This record gives sequence, C-alpha cells and structure tokens, in this order.
Amino acid sequence: MAKRCKISPSIVAESEQRSYVLKVEGYTMAKKQFETGKPVVSAPFNVGGYSWVVKWHPNGGRTEYAEFISVYLALHSAHAKHVKVNFWFSVLDKAGEPVPLRCRPVVGHIFSSKGSNWGHHDFIKKADLQGSNYLRVDSVSIKCDVTVLKHIQKGSKFVVVAPSDLHIHLQDLLNSMDEADVTFHVGGERFSAHRTVLAARSSVFKAELFGAMKEKARGPIEIDDMEADVFKSLLRFI
Repeated sequence: MAKRCKISPSIVAESEQRSYVLKVEGYTMAKKQFETGKPVVSAPFNVGGYSWVVKWHPNGGRTEYAEFISVYLALHSAHAKHVKVNFWFSVLDKAGEPVPLRCRPVVGHIFSSKGSNWGHHDFIKKADLQGSNYLRVDSVSIKCDVTVLKHIQKGSKFVVVAPSDLHIHLQDLLNSMDEADVTFHVGGERFSAHRTVLAARSSVFKAELFGAMKEKARGPIEIDDMEADVFKSLLRFI
C-alpha cells in the first residue's frame, strides 16, 4: 500500500488574529505525489468571520519556482469580497517556535473573492529544507499568522479621543536610526534597527536577539535568503 502524506492542523489565539499550523508528515512522499503547480490544501479555518485555507506546494507553485516550496493563503468564504489581511508564514523548529530568518510577511493584501490567493512562490528552497533540522522524521511544520483588518463603523461618541500616533513615532525612530543597536546585512544593503522594538513586536526577533542565539546576534546579522526590499517591508510592518 502506498504511503500517504498526513496533514495535522492546530489553531491557537482568538478574535481577528489567529495562527494556523500546517504539519506535513511524509514530506518525501508529498514531493512525489504533488507535481509543480499541484498544492497540498489544508482544512478550512476561520479568522475574522471568514474561512481560509493554506496551499502548500512541495514542488513550487509555478514551473519557474520548481526548486522551491511555495506557500499561499487563500480566501475560502463563498460570498466574501475585498477582505484586507496581514499574514506571515514561518517554518517551525523542533520546539514548535518560528525559525528566525525563515519568516515571510505579506502586508495589507486584499483578497477579492473566494479562491483568490496570495503568498510566496520562493518561500524556501527544497535543497535548504532537505539539509536542515526543520525537517524532522520526514515531517515539516509551517505556521501562518493571519490578521483580518476590518472597517470600524462609527457610532455615537461620548468622548473624543485623538488617534494614536505611536506608529508615526516608531517610523521616525526607524528612519532616524537614533540609538539603533542592531545591524542587518540583506541583499547588499545595510539596515539598522532597535533590538527592544523588534523583540516587543515579533517573537521571531525576540528569539534571535534575546534567546539562545543572542550571542550570535551581537555583531551584524547576515540574511542571505531574503531580498532587501522584502526585509525593508518586514521592518516597517513590525
């Protein structure tokens, strides 16, 4: 009897923000069964009142990305229109934590209708995964953090509160590089940032900068598998 690829989901958190973990057991068999362009599709899960699925391509979503694993988030609700979402794909380590530098964000994407999907054609090279410790006993786990951005209806107001300008202050801090204490080298470009801000906004950076690997993060951090524009967007997203 042929071996099968087993998919095990788990959902954590609540409200408009949720995390979905796609665990693929039988990665080698999945590569044989699903050719380029053919995805492993997760069970539907709900976030923000909408149904979603994760599409995972073990041999790439397109011919030109056949050497990569591709991942996409797809809107599954039948009558949904123009749903704006932030989402973030990451590979999990053996402890179930996101692997630093193996995380890819998408900011403010609008899903037009059921079946529309978006993600990363070049999420991770198959050769890189094959030789890593992320692949354990022929299984790999990929996490998708989803935040649905809803329009807030205006009602009666008893107290007028000025809108927060925290995001402006954080952006100014990033742009000015005042007191920046960590440097990243990405795609031939240099980015300076602030450790405490990154750690407060991202569990991935917290693990990288203050966790078990903090000694390696004392000097400039080299990121080889991400484009400079993508990393710049990641910093602004955080």
